[in-house]
Amino acid sequence: MTQANRPTSNQLKFSQKTLLSMLSQRSQIGLSPAIFLDRDGTLNVDKGYICDAQDVELFPDATRVVQDFRRLGFRIIIITNQSAIARGLLTIAQFEHVSEAFWRLLQLGNASYDGFYFCPHSPEDFPPCECRKPEPGLVFQAALDLSVDLSSSYFIGDTIADVEAGHRAGCKAILVLTGKEYSAGAAALNHLTAIPDSIQENLEAALNWIEGQIQQE
Repeated sequence: MTQANRPTSNQLKFSQKTLLSMLSQRSQIGLSPAIFLDRDGTLNVDKGYICDAQDVELFPDATRVVQDFRRLGFRIIIITNQSAIARGLLTIAQFEHVSEAFWRLLQLGNASYDGFYFCPHSPEDFPPCECRKPEPGLVFQAALDLSVDLSSSYFIGDTIADVEAGHRAGCKAILVLTGKEYSAGAAALNHLTAIPDSIQENLEAALNWIEGQIQQE
């Protein structure tokens, strides 16, 4: 795979109301399905706030699974909350260094993404932003920017916020048990506040489930 330029890291450009209006008015011709992926705990090992590029560590199956999603015809879009920026623990410049390291590791495994969207805000911000998951603002923004058909897309993440963001955007949502919150297993799953379309052990299992869904269509 030829080394490609890293797509720009994007933030929310319009309000959710404006995005919904713009999405409703666009042509449905030429839209593509997408896999929306959380970063930390889903593709990248969750080590808390990642403020140093040296702390970026992809899960072993990450690049291969991303390749396989492309083989199935999906765009690949990263959606990540990064409240460390609002908390003053991470500058935008540091965030971009981390993002570059994340991109390089994907490229080393012959994988890539089409879009990268991040929320820099804190959950304590008031009024709350429209881009922090579980809000679907960044999913809508990506769908507009990259001509995505949300109804045939999937959101994969390791938290219920990911599941809710996917559902609110009109996607199917898969919870993977590779993050800190649900790695303990069944006991933690007894208190889910939203029901995923599927719960899978890891990215590879999520890929297999999606392939099964496609075969049933």
